[in-house]
Amino acid sequence: MAVGSTECFLCPELKTQKCLDCNIIHYCKLHQQHHKIGEGGSCSPIRLTGHGAEDRGLQAAWDIPKGSTILIHKPAVLGPCVRSSSVQCLSCFKILDTKYTCTKCLLPVCNKVCERGSLHIAECSILKKIRETLKNKNNGLKIYKENLDNVLSAITTIRLYSLKWRDPGTWDLVSMLINHQVSEILWTPIQEAINTVLVKDDRFDVCEMERVFGIQSTNGANVHLPPGFGRGLGVYPIFAFMNHSCRCNTESLESKTDHLLVVQAKFDIKAGEAITTSYLRPDQGTFARRQFLYNKWKFWCECHRCSDPSELGAFSAGILCNSNSCDGVLLPINPLEESSDWSCDLCQTISSWSQISDLLQQAVQIVEKCENNPDSLETILFELSKILFHRHFMFIQVETRLFQLQMERYKRGLLNLNRPVLDRLVQMGLHLLEQMELTDPGENSLKRSIIEKLVAFRVERACQDFKAGAVKKEYLQNLLVLRKNTMTNK
Repeated sequence: MAVGSTECFLCPELKTQKCLDCNIIHYCKLHQQHHKIGEGGSCSPIRLTGHGAEDRGLQAAWDIPKGSTILIHKPAVLGPCVRSSSVQCLSCFKILDTKYTCTKCLLPVCNKVCERGSLHIAECSILKKIRETLKNKNNGLKIYKENLDNVLSAITTIRLYSLKWRDPGTWDLVSMLINHQVSEILWTPIQEAINTVLVKDDRFDVCEMERVFGIQSTNGANVHLPPGFGRGLGVYPIFAFMNHSCRCNTESLESKTDHLLVVQAKFDIKAGEAITTSYLRPDQGTFARRQFLYNKWKFWCECHRCSDPSELGAFSAGILCNSNSCDGVLLPINPLEESSDWSCDLCQTISSWSQISDLLQQAVQIVEKCENNPDSLETILFELSKILFHRHFMFIQVETRLFQLQMERYKRGLLNLNRPVLDRLVQMGLHLLEQMELTDPGENSLKRSIIEKLVAFRVERACQDFKAGAVKKEYLQNLLVLRKNTMTNK
């Protein structure tokens, strides 16, 4: 989108109106509602650049200060995952221990309240009419009931598809999303539901439904639900327009109640810069990240981090050299080439990809022996330290697992906070924070959680030292103030 263009900030429409509040963004009638941050909020500083799948992405319409809210995004649809191990309510997602079903469509819901819930109405209004139509057909109701499991698999896809007539503006955004991920195993029951039940509604087309299922599979995000609830998926079309970066400039937070997605700036973002998110965990090494991105989204990442052998100083794929007692780290010479030779950053010894692959396989075998207890995890870390650099993503993942396990034991009163244990917890917390600052700089929820617990352990250690006369009162007071500030900023 050219500067000064009257094109809508989310689509190519030229019949637009200029926002009188920001005096920058133009919007069409369909997408006016998406320009504000929340209901009646301030103007969102985003615009969509490019409208093809290859060059599309969100861009800052003006300078965005660090910590600013960029977007508050309501899901286009929420729905159950295609596969679920238990029966769950289609309205609230609670796992059901009763056989109550909707009186209109016979699908599982909690009660009358959930039967009338806004989420369930989308498919219920369709299926109710189909069921009434099938009443007049030979074996019609039998066919309907026999295919209820297939219809259950199709619920989220039905909700997305029906946006065509329920919410044309949101459908316009959803229909622009890429759709290259379709699992035949997951698509088969949905296709069967179309051929046997949904075919009775002439608005449904099997080819278009497959495209919508592809959009759902490629762009859907698992929503966080509490214990006692099933699995849910949300599709956030504007968020899905954000391109990936292995060092992205935003953080996304999901509301636990209504599943709104809040996108905030992790750093200052200049006008014209891309607004990016990360499609995966940032602690992975380059090869693992790039392969996952290709398998899921069909592109090979070539961002600054992926292109740098040291991953901008993170060393998430570093392997110990151990050549003639060398203390260097082996790194790929060309990280964008899977079979690249590796070179030591100190002695320049060259190792082939075959040699590196053997070392990685040894590390994987060590991790596979891991048991979920502190002693086993400590042993695994010791064994990995003979092969991997201490910043390697496998080492960090095991260390994170150990730290979190100790947190759980601490909450349950099972952890004896003696001095060696406190020293180890503080050591791990500092190491994890150091690595997270290299792989995922800026604010994020995991980092805040580790900081909170790290400060608590430092206070406990300082209390013990103060009682022993090892530290002054002022040192303890400073840590207490730090803990208070940490709790205030949660």
